[in-house]
Amino acid sequence: MKHIKIFALGVIVSGLGMTIAFLIATVFSWIMYLVIPLGAYVAGLFVYAAIEQKKLERKK
Repeated sequence: MKHIKIFALGVIVSGLGMTIAFLIATVFSWIMYLVIPLGAYVAGLFVYAAIEQKKLERKK
C-alpha cells in the first residue's frame, strides 16, 4: 500500500506542478503579447528621436 500512496502523491504533485507551470506560461504569454508591442513602440521612439537629433545637428 505504501508504494501506491507514494505513486498517488507523485501523480498529484506532478499534476499540480504541471497545472501551475501551465498557468504561469499562460500568464507570461499574455505578458509577452503586451510587452512586444510596447518594446516595438519604445524602439520606434528611440529611432525617431535619433533621426530628429540628426536633423537638428544638420540644421546647425
